[in-house]
Amino acid sequence: MADERDGRTEPDELGAAPTVEFRRETRAERAERLRAEREARAAQAAASGAVSTVGGRAPSQEWDGVEYVFEPRRSREMHLREFPSELLGYARDIWQRREFVKELARADIRRRHANTALGALWSILEPMFQVAIYFMLFTIIRRGSRPIEFLPVLVWGIFCFQLVTSSLNEGGQSIQRSQNLMLNSTFPRALLPVATVYKGFLRFIPTIGVMVVVHVLVGAPVHLGLLLMPPLFAMQLVLSVGLALLMSTITIYFRDVQNAMSYITRILFFTTPIIFPLRLIPDGLEAVLRWQPLFGLFASYQQIVGGDLPSPDYVVLAGVWAAVMLVGGAFFFMRHERDFANLL
Repeated sequence: MADERDGRTEPDELGAAPTVEFRRETRAERAERLRAEREARAAQAAASGAVSTVGGRAPSQEWDGVEYVFEPRRSREMHLREFPSELLGYARDIWQRREFVKELARADIRRRHANTALGALWSILEPMFQVAIYFMLFTIIRRGSRPIEFLPVLVWGIFCFQLVTSSLNEGGQSIQRSQNLMLNSTFPRALLPVATVYKGFLRFIPTIGVMVVVHVLVGAPVHLGLLLMPPLFAMQLVLSVGLALLMSTITIYFRDVQNAMSYITRILFFTTPIIFPLRLIPDGLEAVLRWQPLFGLFASYQQIVGGDLPSPDYVVLAGVWAAVMLVGGAFFFMRHERDFANLL
């Protein structure tokens, strides 16, 4: 079966090389090509006394179908005016393969926790250990002046930041780790970093219950502003997809970026309002931190958990960064996707 997309006809089967483009060859074109090949091989055979065949078969063998000719793909220039339509078509292809994304993410989670006694509980225990360490550390540094009311802010911030870490680390390695799958099947390559974001989302779901329990036990305010958490989290998912697409592309070209990823995540963590209250940030420093992609989003989280409505400028900033990262990451990924197999 063939799948026509973007003016090309591609065989819809596993095993089709993902690094080639396809074009149909008519009978007349094939006959002309074979004739030229036979003449060239006949000349060589006359000189060497060898018997030649074309394509591994005798020239006289009958051919009665369409033959695909595989040619190397090359990275192409994508003009900005073409990008919206290209992106919509690409997103449609990914949506049609959403079951593949889900199963890929679930299979990786099962494999990761197959040999551990606590299994999926580690998705909760790891960030809880971080919460306990940072809360104790800063309580000691501030000589006991860290109020217990800040604990829900710390819990929400660290648990939500785990999704960002997953998008950067696992999303950045998604193409390299799936090298065999890439070279032996044809599908939109963005499925791989998108699957890592979905996997992070699956690991995040059980932590929601923990955050709610901590919020209630500490007596944190329950107000209408909490209804804004789902839209803000949707912005975070969009931003995470953009980060995963961007980092997976950069890592293919610059392998050393993966070695520096731990430092990048630490810088993002300590410049994001997670372990410190917004009111302690000097105005001049806040003007600089606003350029950090996560600042507006996590500042909104902190204000909501603390009992206030988020500042409109923080919400707008979060939305702008989510859109910029998604569009920029998708453009960069789609523009260089054809080179991945040659660079692996």
